[in-house]
Amino acid sequence: MFQWLESNQTLNLSEEKLTHVKEEVADIAIYLIRVCMAYNIDLENAIFEKMKKNELKYPLVDKEGNKINYKKN
Repeated sequence: MFQWLESNQTLNLSEEKLTHVKEEVADIAIYLIRVCMAYNIDLENAIFEKMKKNELKYPLVDKEGNKINYKKN
């Protein structure tokens, strides 16, 4: 849905587009919950574990304590 929009356009969606986004988010959530149920995955724990892994892979600061900027220029 956002693939063809500029970033500023995604912040100012019409009511119709916002409704569409909400429906798409609901579809994704339903699918995700069904996958978790099928494979007995604790979603909250899976998210927590992935966030811990991301913290190690992408720390907020370097060894000197300087903030790391991951944005590409």
